[in-house]
Amino acid sequence: MDLGQTWRQKEVVEVQFTNKEGVILASNRALYLGQMQQLSDGSIVGIGSNILNDQVRLEQAYRPWVSCVRRAKSPAQLLKGNYIDHFARIEIPNLAVTLDDIANPSTGHACKVVEMENGDLILPMEGTFNNDLVRIPYHTWETHQWRSWLCRSTDGGNSWYYLSTIASPAQYPLPSVSEGYCEPDVIKVDGAKLLAVMRTGGCLAGNGSTERYTDLVASISRDGGVTWESPRRIFKFGVCPRLLKMSNGVIACAAGRPGVFLLFSRDGGETWSKPHIVNDVDAAWGSGYTSIGEVKPGVLCLFYDDVHKNGEGRVSHLVKMRKYQVG
Repeated sequence: MDLGQTWRQKEVVEVQFTNKEGVILASNRALYLGQMQQLSDGSIVGIGSNILNDQVRLEQAYRPWVSCVRRAKSPAQLLKGNYIDHFARIEIPNLAVTLDDIANPSTGHACKVVEMENGDLILPMEGTFNNDLVRIPYHTWETHQWRSWLCRSTDGGNSWYYLSTIASPAQYPLPSVSEGYCEPDVIKVDGAKLLAVMRTGGCLAGNGSTERYTDLVASISRDGGVTWESPRRIFKFGVCPRLLKMSNGVIACAAGRPGVFLLFSRDGGETWSKPHIVNDVDAAWGSGYTSIGEVKPGVLCLFYDDVHKNGEGRVSHLVKMRKYQVG
């Protein structure tokens, strides 16, 4: 409540979803993999991961992507627990079931909602379609490189439809060690211009090293997400990029693994700075996953993970926050 000077824990009451045999299918702790987003009217919306995989026959030809939608009238109401959950079905042609990087069946994930000037909502997603057939060779199970795509809602998020593919391995081939175009973050730059940044890096080797990492890439749409330019490398690695357009027009991108770094663009994502290295934590400990926000004009707030070793060599895993003045 004081721009990050002090913190207190927010208690979360876990609600579990079970089938008639009592098997736990999901809980509300796992519903909200995408970020919550504040809309222009001050309300909050977030789209969860697909929690109904276990309730859809994976061999059937038609696979609806069904997810929880969480809404609150304001951030304060969300923190008080005054929110409403309901479900939305997203129509995605040719959606495929694949095995994720821990061999669980998946139809992909939703990311952070983007609000357009006319009130439409844009939803970046990741997963595979039936024609995504580039095998990832280092998994012992059969799985394929992912793509990133967009869906759109014209009714405030109650229903969605497929809009376009940002990038796919068939369009823009990647190294065989890549996991594909995944973990997309999308922001509105101005007017109809959108910027997407995506991970392509593969998973970690068993010893925690990162010899499989590949490029962090960016793509631009100049027509509201209908078409996308070819993805361009902005750094040699990076997972789960987080984008923020600051009040002064500077675009910040946070990513990592190994370590954590920041990139900046002052021309709407056309060109990017050299990385500002926050830390270089080895991937065996640091996730490289971050969150960023602007706490007041020109002040960037970064949340990231780090490690601490005491005098006896014992390692603690920490969540840290830093503030940066960005001009």
